[in-house]
Amino acid sequence: MSGIYLLIDYSVKFISGFITIGLIANLIGPEDFSSLITITNSALWISLILSFGLDRALLTSSLEKKLVLELSVFITFLKVLTLTLIIFFSAYFSINFQISVFLAIGLSYEFFDYYFRRDERFKIGAFARITSSIVALILRLIIVFYGVDNLNWIVFTYFIEYFFSFMLMIINIEKERRILGFKLSFPSIMEIQRSFLIGTPVMIAGSTMFFINYWPSLIGAYFFNLKDLGLFLMAQKLCDVTNIVQNAYHQSVAPKVILITKNLNQGELTGIKKIIKIGFIIGLITIILLYFLSFIYVDYILGEDYSEILNILPILLLGQFISIWSGSRSTILLGLNKTSLDLYIIVMSSFVTAVFLYFMSYFFYEFFSPLLLMAYTVLFGKFCVAFISPLFFSKGRLVIKSQLMFFTR
Repeated sequence: MSGIYLLIDYSVKFISGFITIGLIANLIGPEDFSSLITITNSALWISLILSFGLDRALLTSSLEKKLVLELSVFITFLKVLTLTLIIFFSAYFSINFQISVFLAIGLSYEFFDYYFRRDERFKIGAFARITSSIVALILRLIIVFYGVDNLNWIVFTYFIEYFFSFMLMIINIEKERRILGFKLSFPSIMEIQRSFLIGTPVMIAGSTMFFINYWPSLIGAYFFNLKDLGLFLMAQKLCDVTNIVQNAYHQSVAPKVILITKNLNQGELTGIKKIIKIGFIIGLITIILLYFLSFIYVDYILGEDYSEILNILPILLLGQFISIWSGSRSTILLGLNKTSLDLYIIVMSSFVTAVFLYFMSYFFYEFFSPLLLMAYTVLFGKFCVAFISPLFFSKGRLVIKSQLMFFTR
């Protein structure tokens, strides 16, 4: 049953992320599209930072159910309160930033979603996400059908999607509390500290990796005109379809990978090798299909205004291929219970990428178009994470050898 919910969940994401987003981009044009993606990606990044990795910590922890529920409620309350205070004191920031912070409040439902995933009752959280996504998808299709080229109405559909999920999750959590007969209390300071110690490194690694991959949508408006930025973000959004397929696969095998931390033996490592190979093949097929479909996509969905994205799409798809390699590294580190190494690799890569961006923009700005400059910088960041930074760590070099072994034997 969980597999059915997972299939529906990612099918809706695929329709919304591949077809509907292209129709919306065609409707509002590159300039407004850049603003839309800046708002939504900033909301995701802000939410990721203020989650402090605690959602993942709760998912993999062995705490009793009541304590996990109490921590989920407490952390969600803390996050919503922090974001609300930011809104009150953000009068001097841009309206797009204020909207992003408000959207991030709706994304707080993720704590409750991870609670249900931890308890292996995926369908409860999935039902909330699917329902809200379908409602938002219908609204976006109505907007496209009637040609409402108003950015505010499109952003409103994200409000509906996030906050509808949030309210459904709250209702489900309250039902959960009543069914289990729990009377929630304030978690101990020791448990809060323990959760933050587990989650904070995950947050730093995750938010930094997000910045490496999506920095143009977060700060690109300060360096590039909105049309060029909108074209690049549409190309990147198109490439993100491969992430939907990869995430669906990795989410389906995540429980098996986590079991490796409890039982390391040759049989389990053989199982991980198979998981990595299958994921690699799925990712490679998706990238190839997407490249050939992109020509049809631009002609029949995006329109002539977006034809330039075909020039940078091969570069970004190469980056997606590199991300598959990085994903296999993360899977190996998870299986070996050495996820902290990811933090060092990603943070080092972020500094190297920042130097690369400065070098490119200062010395080669006249030789590369803004689209190519953004594409090459994102590609270099992923290359650095996958191949350069791991070489500075003994376990990183060992993992690269393991990756080569997994793919060649």
